[in-house]
Amino acid sequence: MPMKITLTGLHYFRVVATLGNVSRAADQLNLAQSAVSRQILALEEGLGISLLLRHHRGVELTPAGRHLLDRANLILGTVSDLPHELSALDERPHGTIRIGYPSSMGALIVSPIVIQIAERYEAVDFVLAEGFSAEVIARVEADRLDLGIVSILGGGPDISLTPLFSEDIWLVGVPGQWEFADVVQPLDIERERLVVTSGIRPRLERWANENDVKLSRIIESDSQSTLLALLQGKVARAVVPRSSVHNELERGTLCGAPIRGLFLTRYLAERRDRVRSAISTLFVNLVASRLRELDQARQLVKIKD
Repeated sequence: MPMKITLTGLHYFRVVATLGNVSRAADQLNLAQSAVSRQILALEEGLGISLLLRHHRGVELTPAGRHLLDRANLILGTVSDLPHELSALDERPHGTIRIGYPSSMGALIVSPIVIQIAERYEAVDFVLAEGFSAEVIARVEADRLDLGIVSILGGGPDISLTPLFSEDIWLVGVPGQWEFADVVQPLDIERERLVVTSGIRPRLERWANENDVKLSRIIESDSQSTLLALLQGKVARAVVPRSSVHNELERGTLCGAPIRGLFLTRYLAERRDRVRSAISTLFVNLVASRLRELDQARQLVKIKD
């Protein structure tokens, strides 16, 4: 009699084994506990061996269960990868691309590229997710995003981070109250009340220590609207990547200058075990093209190959 192993059974078993409890697994799977138990029992009967030791606190894996969990991770991971791999064999961009990025990259890089792709390819859908770098990396690692644009090094061994470009960090204020030169010097910062994001603050503090600058008046805010309101209210000057206030600088509602020696590097984050689909490859190529445009306009400093 051939043994019966189903992908559904392996999936349910993996969830139960990971959580160590059938009831919690049923809640996560949004199923009745009896349905999960039946799948596990069918798997054990099909293999002819016990996979779980059941007790009042939950379940524990038998040696066979531990071995099967390793194989289930491999099998289910391979099945999950198949759509990506098969899509990569089709040279026509199609399907869904999921992209994560900080808000400052939206209008400057991501939106122009999405518009360009959408106009050329009707069979492409997009999932666009703004977020902080750590969040974007975690979502790429969990296979909830295909690509991410981030400004920190992080993630596990499954994550590949490729430098895209670096940009200056600027001191920004309002027109009419700007007395700085084309480049802001370290000692200029000491006199100012500064508003910074939580991502920029560690870089600013390291830079201040390296340049013997004392920072005494800091407002930390991750809200772009709050940052802009503080600037317009002339309460503080902002220390931000140029890209985050690109539109305001272009319109002339804000003014500023780069801070000497302070910059930020942006990276492309993706999983090492993923084969890029045609649409992902197109997106990455268009990012490189967009960066060349910005580099030529002297709006960003692209990292050279």
